[in-house]
Amino acid sequence: MKLEELALFMGGSLQVRLDTTSWEDARDYILYNQQHHQLDGYEVIEEVIDSRTVTTDREVTLLEEGDLLFSLLSGKAVLVRAEHAGLLYTQNYIKIEPIAKLDKAFLLYLINESSAIRRQFYQSLQGSEVMKYTVKQLKSLQLGALPPLDSQQKLGKIYLDGLALRQKRQAYAQGDFLRLTYLLKEVYSHE
Repeated sequence: MKLEELALFMGGSLQVRLDTTSWEDARDYILYNQQHHQLDGYEVIEEVIDSRTVTTDREVTLLEEGDLLFSLLSGKAVLVRAEHAGLLYTQNYIKIEPIAKLDKAFLLYLINESSAIRRQFYQSLQGSEVMKYTVKQLKSLQLGALPPLDSQQKLGKIYLDGLALRQKRQAYAQGDFLRLTYLLKEVYSHE
């Protein structure tokens, strides 16, 4: 079964159309970017987040906590965390809303970890010079037979717990590495 039969797809706001026409009705929005996406994907990042804002009176697409968001740039999906709710997402991201017997966390697992899904993406990108995913590719993903919804929910929860655990371990390891390099600098600078 194709993903388009099981979900709705909502593209983000076009950045070029976010200009302001009336300053009295204009609002400031923080743009969701790849760093936010990495954090929502339980990745440990070292850089300071570049939070650009845009002021517009146009209708925009905003994120809510728990939204399943796919990056057309990285080919990864995430569940949006509470701290990124209210951010404006652009055309580089697609919000996926399951409408049938499909759990969001389980779909997240399939998109990010299924070798069959990765293979489908890879085959559709062959011959392409620019590695950018499309909504058409996403919609046409063949999911195969799905387990019952209660099993999907259990598997999805296990996946989310595993992502959180991996993040904690990476953050801990990063802290250890920073402490080690600090000690090395102390030893080296005192010689």
